[in-house]
Amino acid sequence: MKKPQQLGRGLRKAKNKDYLTVLDFIGNYKKAFIIPFLLSGKDFDVESVKRGKYTVDDFDFPDDCVIDFDLRLIDIFRKQAEKLKDIKTLVFEEYLRIKEMLGKRPNRVEFFKYIDESVYKGIKRFSDPSINVLKHYVSFLKSNNELKPDEDILCNTVAHEFIKFIENTKMTKVYKMPLLLAFYNNGNMRLKLTPDDIYIVFKEFFSTPSNAVDLEIHKTRSDYKSWGIEEYIKLSRENPEKYLIKTNPEFFYRDGDYFCLNEKLTQFIKNEYFLMHFKDSIDYRIKNYYKERYEKWTQQ
Repeated sequence: MKKPQQLGRGLRKAKNKDYLTVLDFIGNYKKAFIIPFLLSGKDFDVESVKRGKYTVDDFDFPDDCVIDFDLRLIDIFRKQAEKLKDIKTLVFEEYLRIKEMLGKRPNRVEFFKYIDESVYKGIKRFSDPSINVLKHYVSFLKSNNELKPDEDILCNTVAHEFIKFIENTKMTKVYKMPLLLAFYNNGNMRLKLTPDDIYIVFKEFFSTPSNAVDLEIHKTRSDYKSWGIEEYIKLSRENPEKYLIKTNPEFFYRDGDYFCLNEKLTQFIKNEYFLMHFKDSIDYRIKNYYKERYEKWTQQ
């Protein structure tokens, strides 16, 4: 039955019928075996499905949600999963779906925004960059011949390593991101930051309420709205600067009042592809941080 016909029947008025819930899996037949995971909220695990670990009885569905799968359908789900060589295939199919939907190659933020939630939950447990491609997006694009010719020169360079650092750096707070944005400098990248440079970017960044949550909940920083340059510079030096110099001295160092980036990046600071990946990596990490922070809070 075509979707308009299905929807039309569902919208017909009936006694004691207050609303209609539509679950549209049409067009997602290649991922049909994920349906029980989607309906139950259980994290998707393609390897377990391929091994035949799950049956319908393994899923706890929401109250008043009755699921009646034909046993032949369960076999179809398993056979579909078995056809996958591994989760890498599923990730690349998802990438191609998003690319087709957008009509262009998705950047990190777009891939993160539109990736099927079940697939995302499946990959984020992996440190392997060939599976969790958001940890090494340039490498993923290269391995699938998705880089533009001039973009390829970034691979296996200090610029590439710097982008991977942004994609993988630990974030218990958001404080590193405005510091990186200060280096990005709206596309006019600089390798040395003055206290004024840092202050301007930090103040602008934390003027957005969602960015300031980490300050709001901190007992000694909740008055940030009245801060001047002294307080913001203290925040930067006590948290992200100190940490970055300790953990990533190959990129960051201090030169008097200047907070600096490795001068080996000089040859890339005007490269349009490096700047694009630089900013996209920051934007992705900020959005990912918000998502994980929200999920953590809702689970408490």
